[in-house]
Amino acid sequence: MSAGGSAPPPRRGDPLPIVAGVPPRPASSPPPDDLGEADPARLAQGWERRFIAQGARLDEMMRLYEALGYEVAADPVSGGRPGVECEGCRLATGLGFKLIYTRSRRTS
Repeated sequence: MSAGGSAPPPRRGDPLPIVAGVPPRPASSPPPDDLGEADPARLAQGWERRFIAQGARLDEMMRLYEALGYEVAADPVSGGRPGVECEGCRLATGLGFKLIYTRSRRTS
């Protein structure tokens, strides 16, 4: 502890402390934004994976990207990576989350 009585801030790579009684996420569980694996076919066509959303937020973000001049696509979130048990993946799939992709508009 430092002279002020508080612990020093964690360094990069240090395990995170338990916050408000919530245990850390198991190592086998993908991070929250890793719920939707990018479609390799979309990536090959120049699409960029953005993030997952659903409902009103999905509609809002698609309109925003379109207003910014991007082509926008949204695919249903897959059930996670093969061999990885992921409750969040199943939940996101069941709730209708979609993975948003964007790419620059193609000029004709």
